[in-house]
Amino acid sequence: MQELTRRANELVVTEYRPLEIYTVLVLEYLALILLVSAGVRWVERRMGAGEAR
Repeated sequence: MQELTRRANELVVTEYRPLEIYTVLVLEYLALILLVSAGVRWVERRMGAGEAR
């Protein structure tokens, strides 16, 4: 995650387009979060987490 932010900061310095670069960065973070969340939900269902006992 820090690598994405560091690379975005480098691009802002060289390209002078912070809005576009940080917008893409936010979308990348959102995609990662959604993928991880979906994976965790899938694992929880496979393990039977959240079932009433």
